[in-house]
Amino acid sequence: MFIELWNNRRQSMIRCRVGHVFCFMTMSRFDVACHNSFKIRSQKMEKDKHNLLRHLLLVTSCLLLLVSILSACTCKKADDVATGSESNSLDETAADTATGTKENTETGTETESDATLELPEERSIGSANVALGCPVITNGCKDGSNQNLTDGKSNTNYVSDEHEDFYSFEIVVDLTRSYPVNGIRLQNGNAKKVGKLTGFILSVSADGRTYNEVADQSALKDGQLLLDVVTDARYVKITATEVTKRSSDKYAISLSEMEVLSEITTYDNLLPQKRALAMQPGATDRFAVRCRLGTPADTLQWISDRPEVVSVERTTGEITAHADGTATIYVSDGINCTAIPVTVATPKPAYTISTFYLANHAPNTLEVFDYLKECGITFIENCRPYDYYGNLTTEYLRVMANDYGLTLSVADPVKEDAWLSTTEGEITAIVNRYKNLPGIGGIYLRDEPSQPNVFAPIYKAVVAADPASNPHLNLLPNVGGNYYGYVSDWVATVGSQNLKCLSYDMYPFGTSRNSINNAVYDHLDLYRRVGNTWGVNTGYYMQAMGINGAYRVPNDNEMMYYASLGVAYGLKEFKWFVWFTPPYSGAGEHFITGILDSEGKKSALFDGVTAVDQMLSTLSPYLANTDSVAVYHTDGKNGSKLPADFCLNTTGSYVVSVMRDRTDGQEYLVVVNKSFRKEMTADFTVVGNSLDLSAVMDITSGTPTALKKNGNGFSLSLKAGGLAVLQFPQGYSALPAADQKDGKNLLQDCGASVSSSAGDGRYAYMLNDGDRTTNFATAQEQTGWILYDLHTVCTFNRVDIYPASGQTVGFFFPKALSVWISEDGKEFKKVASYADIDVYKWGSIRLDTAKARYIRIDIDDIEEKLGQTIVEIGEIEVYLDNGKVPAMVLPEEKELKPADNGNLLLGQTPYVSSSYEEYGWTKNQLTDGCIGMNVGVHQGWCSMIGSKTRDITEWVMFALGKPITISKMVVYPSYDSEFVEDYHVEVSLDGLTWTTVWSITGDNKDNGDPRVMTFDPVEARYVRFVVTKMGNGNPASAIGYKVQIGEIELYQ
Repeated sequence: MFIELWNNRRQSMIRCRVGHVFCFMTMSRFDVACHNSFKIRSQKMEKDKHNLLRHLLLVTSCLLLLVSILSACTCKKADDVATGSESNSLDETAADTATGTKENTETGTETESDATLELPEERSIGSANVALGCPVITNGCKDGSNQNLTDGKSNTNYVSDEHEDFYSFEIVVDLTRSYPVNGIRLQNGNAKKVGKLTGFILSVSADGRTYNEVADQSALKDGQLLLDVVTDARYVKITATEVTKRSSDKYAISLSEMEVLSEITTYDNLLPQKRALAMQPGATDRFAVRCRLGTPADTLQWISDRPEVVSVERTTGEITAHADGTATIYVSDGINCTAIPVTVATPKPAYTISTFYLANHAPNTLEVFDYLKECGITFIENCRPYDYYGNLTTEYLRVMANDYGLTLSVADPVKEDAWLSTTEGEITAIVNRYKNLPGIGGIYLRDEPSQPNVFAPIYKAVVAADPASNPHLNLLPNVGGNYYGYVSDWVATVGSQNLKCLSYDMYPFGTSRNSINNAVYDHLDLYRRVGNTWGVNTGYYMQAMGINGAYRVPNDNEMMYYASLGVAYGLKEFKWFVWFTPPYSGAGEHFITGILDSEGKKSALFDGVTAVDQMLSTLSPYLANTDSVAVYHTDGKNGSKLPADFCLNTTGSYVVSVMRDRTDGQEYLVVVNKSFRKEMTADFTVVGNSLDLSAVMDITSGTPTALKKNGNGFSLSLKAGGLAVLQFPQGYSALPAADQKDGKNLLQDCGASVSSSAGDGRYAYMLNDGDRTTNFATAQEQTGWILYDLHTVCTFNRVDIYPASGQTVGFFFPKALSVWISEDGKEFKKVASYADIDVYKWGSIRLDTAKARYIRIDIDDIEEKLGQTIVEIGEIEVYLDNGKVPAMVLPEEKELKPADNGNLLLGQTPYVSSSYEEYGWTKNQLTDGCIGMNVGVHQGWCSMIGSKTRDITEWVMFALGKPITISKMVVYPSYDSEFVEDYHVEVSLDGLTWTTVWSITGDNKDNGDPRVMTFDPVEARYVRFVVTKMGNGNPASAIGYKVQIGEIELYQ
């Protein structure tokens, strides 16, 4: 802990006082100071002086400096405060003392010099509460109120849960390090109708496992219990022995504060909100500091002992990390002082091995963390803020994770759909509570949303507040529809520059013995392709559970096989589902087991999971920075066969993938045994003479070893479901290189990042899918942008932006746009700009030949049309055109063709006033041809929820393309009841002037019959169903009034 680290540093330091200024210097820095002192003097010497004279001067200057320092120093005892790392050299100190500041060479800003901070004398100031802000865990808690016990506030309460019979309530405070405890102080809570704690046993522990009873108290004196003997302890536990009943005749207790008392000094009194920091270069932080006793005596002064690693603004406390290393930040008010240890580290590529952790499914004991460490888990994906007993666990789990060298994804009480109602400022405040805290690596947002795009602004706000954070949002497996669009649009709307990992779950081991769901290969390859196209890491959940009637419990070989496939397909995050076995209440999914059973003990899966994690840890140093650039199935099943001209050939049934390092291009070959029932020997022969087998290394064990050649080939022994990994010679490529060719669309293999996406079938990948008849649409916004990363610097001189095709050709094209380019993705240069665009005169954007890696198209102005402020674009293409690329041809407006049953709207795009796109509701189902409500499968469109009044306008509009004559609309309610009351049908030829052709007020039919609206034949290019009064609803609920429609049809 930070005080222990500080105390250890004291032992190796010399503390000197020169006048009223303290300077800190290690012996190694003393040598450097002497050298620098000579260097200043030597610069004044004439260049032709004899070398001997220069050496004599060096010795003399060093001796004089030593004498001056020793004469000015007052030796202090060994436990005085010291920085524990290098200070400024004396020539820097002298200059800084005169000015009081120095310039930080990395930031270019003025930061306070180390030499100007006066640190106070350390002295004892009495007994204080050392539990302030520390984690608390109880065995019975209501509403996550456990942390109120140590928040220092008398007006907040811990309230236990209720019990019919006497219950021995326990409260454990983790002081996070050992203190000499001399007593406790309890303050009764003021919660109404709650009993009181009248007797308890006080126990302490150094390790949280073995407790020693130190007092048995039947009555507190003024809420205070002082110990006869001071006891060193990190954990302090109260166990109730007497509790009065509450007015409901049940046992429950309430306390406002639990203080743990210990003698402190002025070096323990200041308590920073964050007691230690783990930062990445470029990270910043700022937080409050309070006192255990009293208040800060004066304005706080902040200083860093290594500003080249981490600097801090002297009076504001703004902390900025610059370079890898460790440093200490000191804070003083002139009387008190504290030290904040800081570690700055640039993240290095490594596999993440995590588990889906439901803190509320079993007690979060130290033994559970022992298992996490033993199993090889490196990242805990906690998805529940409250534990088995109702405690808020964020701080407790963070401290535990850090103690064990693990990383935790925080489950904040604001979670899942609650994020959608938070402002950007609120998100930033939540993230700031956790960022840079040791043990924290991310924050839980949502699991398996049907419409992930709505969470993109949340995700981006989290990363903007803390670029090091890895927010948790995991996608659904393929349940139908355009799955590539669903997956890629999430990447596009978050932005490849922001997304930390593209993650999904798909569990392949069903109830039939030895079976595997072959959809597993399609999922793996889709995520591989999306990951490579957008340049993002991918991950998945691996099956470590069984569910009655759905999934069998996989054996060790099956779990190894799924993990081996993940390696071959280039995944970087390997996530186990599930850690604790979820309890079964008689309804819902009945889990057979997880990695731990329902009591938090090892299950039969534990050893198999551990073996997989060991394999992943072994391969991580080699493969964590690679992409899976090609995957083959030697049997031709579930994927492409090995090409005839591939460098190696084999028979049998294997997955063979080529992995390429993102930095140096080093290639590896992964070979996976597709049989998870028996071991196999894979025999390979070299094709051609380009590959020198003597230079190929087998790195499966983690130690490169030479292949055992057999003539022009070799053999690999593969365990059931296992793999082997080979390292090709440096510079060798198993695949032909791709060069930039004249006339090639440079966006062909790139992924767009967009400011927003409608996510309704008009996906961002359609911007450059090679099909000019598919369209992309933004969400409602005033301006926007589209960004491409070409993955390397390319040369180009032409940009083609095609208007959308179909029934709305060019209608929603931007009113103004500009083109920007960049080589680093940070500094952009505008190369083209257009305003008041006439889409019918639009053509190619011709540029002076430019070089760039990034191309951004800014949508500078969007004109509102049909109540929509959106942009639709058909395709974007970028060329190096030497006169051979065909001219751009604008799409033509299409004539709408009816389906076989005459319905004109089947498969057409609906435009809506608002849409609640969650829990199976989506506007796309309005025209999918499915009639009838089927919860979870087909529900239809729901307007935005939350309206407190029925008198609100909502509408659905369709563009019909060329004018067409219509005479009937049919609307199918989603439910038998709650259909709308007042509604009408409008038509238009220009999208501006509307004519009502049918209307009704007071539709009180409480049934699900289709509403058939017949009117005189009328010519229209646009038609709209408009609701002006909603049906039944509950204004008191969060859902309120809404419109829900299952299907709409239109006929000539």
